[in-house]
Amino acid sequence: MLAATNRFISIGQYMPSLCLLCGAMLIRALSLWVTLQKDDEKDEAIGDTKVAEKDKIGNNVNDKAEGDDEKIARETDAKELTKEETQEITKDIDKDKSESVMRGTEDKVANITKDKYIGKEQTENNAEEKEELKNSRVNGFSIANVGGNYLLVHLMGYTVMNLPPLFTYIGAIHFSLASEVSVFYGMLSSSAIFILLSPKCLRTPSELTRDEVTVVNILMLIELSTACLAIGVHNFPLGVCLAALYTPLALIVGVVEDKKQGRLILFVKRVVCLLLQPLLILMILMILYSRVLFPEEGIFLMASRGKDAAMQAIMFSIVDSMIYGNWLFNIVCTVILPTWILSWQILWNRVQV
Repeated sequence: MLAATNRFISIGQYMPSLCLLCGAMLIRALSLWVTLQKDDEKDEAIGDTKVAEKDKIGNNVNDKAEGDDEKIARETDAKELTKEETQEITKDIDKDKSESVMRGTEDKVANITKDKYIGKEQTENNAEEKEELKNSRVNGFSIANVGGNYLLVHLMGYTVMNLPPLFTYIGAIHFSLASEVSVFYGMLSSSAIFILLSPKCLRTPSELTRDEVTVVNILMLIELSTACLAIGVHNFPLGVCLAALYTPLALIVGVVEDKKQGRLILFVKRVVCLLLQPLLILMILMILYSRVLFPEEGIFLMASRGKDAAMQAIMFSIVDSMIYGNWLFNIVCTVILPTWILSWQILWNRVQV
């Protein structure tokens, strides 16, 4: 950094501050990943215990069936011996009685055979459950759910990046508005739509589990920290400002477990997240800066001046992007806005524990 014509500041002197801010997000992502692995190990232990109990029950059924088989065999042999002796002594034995005895024996054998079949089937089911539990531990979350939502959120940002020409056309043809006014209110409308509808994206086609929302949170932290570092290398003041604004948000955002988080704390987190929406935070900063430059003005005039300043800033960034290739507007739309939407989604979706 060339602070003056006779003074050069090394990158090693000003980058550590940015690295500390981004490092906090990376450490947070690492802690969430470790927590996720511990939860998987706990679920694995519980699953093994359940399978072991079912195996024990199945073995008891098989042992009982085998014992009953031996007992029936002994009874059958005894009955056969009695029948032979009876035939030698007398031939007047009642055939109906003999048939009833044999029928009862056959019923017992059939019941034991049925028990053996049930025990064998239960053992096979336990083996299948073991395999399913193993597979579920390997795939603790659905890549389709997480990846689909992640892609959708970034498509939203890409769409916003390409909407200014459409907003300008609609404003000029139908409302006779200036380009900056059309773009500003178009962006404001898009932001309102994202605020209202983006939380529902995590519930389609099915609600995400706790592990899946945790993975979304990890991806958001990694993307935001990487973006701030990359921006800081090219434009250090901008990178520091973004990191200073969004690092606190990234650290307070977390999985909202059902009935385990106070409503007041959750409400405060949502308000903070809403105020840090890229368009809203730009307006707030411009209003505050107008207050600094023109302290004698009233609050309504100050708000109007801040809104006009935000309007001009957005239009200049779009023009610079289209004509001179400036990447500020593109980065905000394709990186900062999607990460904010992910944070907003996480805070508005409760998960079952």
